[in-house]
This record gives sequence, C-alpha cells and structure tokens, in this order.
Amino acid sequence: DPDFDPIAYINQRFTTDASTNAVEDFAAEIQGSIAKLDEQIVETVRKQALERGRSKSDLCAAKTAITELTTKISQIKNKSEQSEQSVQEICRDIKSLDVAKRNLTTTITALKRLVMLLTALSQLDEVANRAQYLQCANLVQAIERLVGQFKDLSAQCEHLKLVLDQKDQLFSEL
Repeated sequence: DPDFDPIAYINQRFTTDASTNAVEDFAAEIQGSIAKLDEQIVETVRKQALERGRSKSDLCAAKTAITELTTKISQIKNKSEQSEQSVQEICRDIKSLDVAKRNLTTTITALKRLVMLLTALSQLDEVANRAQYLQCANLVQAIERLVGQFKDLSAQCEHLKLVLDQKDQLFSEL
C-alpha cells in the first residue's frame, strides 16, 4: 500500500507502555513473515524461470508445428491441383470417347439399315420374279422408308449410289 504509515501502525499496535513488552514477540513474528515472503519470492522466481524456459520450448514447438502444417498444406494443395488436372484430362477423354461412341452407334445403325435395305431389295427381286405383287407393295414401302435415310449420303458414297441405282432399276422393272 503506497499510503502505509509505519509510525501510525506502531502507535496503533503498541498503545500502552505494557504493550511494548511484546515488541520482541512482534519482531519475531515479522521476521517469520519476512522469511516466508522471501521463500515465496524465491519459489516464484524459480517457477518463472522454469516457465520462461518452457515457454521458449513451447514457442519453438509451435513454430515447428506451424512449419510442418504449412508444408503439409502446400503438399495437399499440390496434390489437389494434380488431381484436378487428372480429372480434367479424364473428362476430356470421356468426352472424346462419348463422341466416338455416338459415331459408332450412328454407323452401326446406318449399317443395319443398309443391310435391311439390301435384304429388302433382294426379297423384292425374288417376290417380283414370282409375281407376288401384294408382298411387292409392302417391300416397296419399306424400301422407300429405308432409302429416305440414305438420300443425303448417296452423293458421298459410291457403293450406296450403286445400291440406290439397283433400287431404281428394280422399281422401273415393276
């Protein structure tokens, strides 16, 4: 307490002449208190020194952990970028394969229709030779529907043009 007045304290503690006989006991009590305070101060200083050493090691450990964490985050970021690049490449490949699949499906469908057209033309020729005109009418309708799907391609494919010419010749004979 900054406002402590030692004279007032002594006067308050020793109010009579008889109470001054207890001065030695009071001094011993004060000496004991001082010794206890000295022990507490030494212990506090020791603890503070240990804590400071521990704080430094804790700080070093924290810095090391932060460095390791930063390294791991960087590695994860790099792996993430590599994964993203791989995913983009896979998506590009899938798109390419999807286009190839659509082209194959379209080609297979066209070839099946061409086989159907050739089969129908062959059957029409046989049925026409036997004079089975009701069956001829059904085959002519089927052939016309199939030919409609090849009209655009006939200019690009010589073999298809020959098949369509064969159809025209067969139709003209009917």
